[in-house]
Amino acid sequence: MRDTGGIFPPHDGFGGGPSTEGPFGERHRDFLLLTIYVYTRQERLDRASALAEALLVIDGPTKTTLFTVAVIDFLRGRVRRCRERLVALDRIDPLESFGDVVPTKRERMRSYLRARCARQLDMPEEAERALARYLMTAPRSAEPAPLDGRKKRKSLPAPSSE
Repeated sequence: MRDTGGIFPPHDGFGGGPSTEGPFGERHRDFLLLTIYVYTRQERLDRASALAEALLVIDGPTKTTLFTVAVIDFLRGRVRRCRERLVALDRIDPLESFGDVVPTKRERMRSYLRARCARQLDMPEEAERALARYLMTAPRSAEPAPLDGRKKRKSLPAPSSE
């Protein structure tokens, strides 16, 4: 913990006493991620990007931080940087593709972003592989979708005559 010369008592910023997780605790990370999410939803991508880059420096290249900066890079049109982040993410957290492994929404999003980036960077083979992975891992519904593309309406119960 940094010496503040006795001016401020050492604590984690949330009144929980000294931090045991190093300079950056889980609560700080979660707060920053929430703030990044809010800025992204508000389309304040410059602010979201600045916070995400700071989180990457402070927290290091974790699954969450790399995914966060990749999404923001993509939204800002930084396709090459987004792809580089996704490649780095694949190195520390490879996507599993065997057996009955059901990918998470985040893993499917990674495949989708990878396909979009590769397509925009004129990398057709990589785009095709990523798109195939994205489509192959689509959630299976209990009943097949109608061929005409319309959703079935649920029938309402008949009104009672009471």
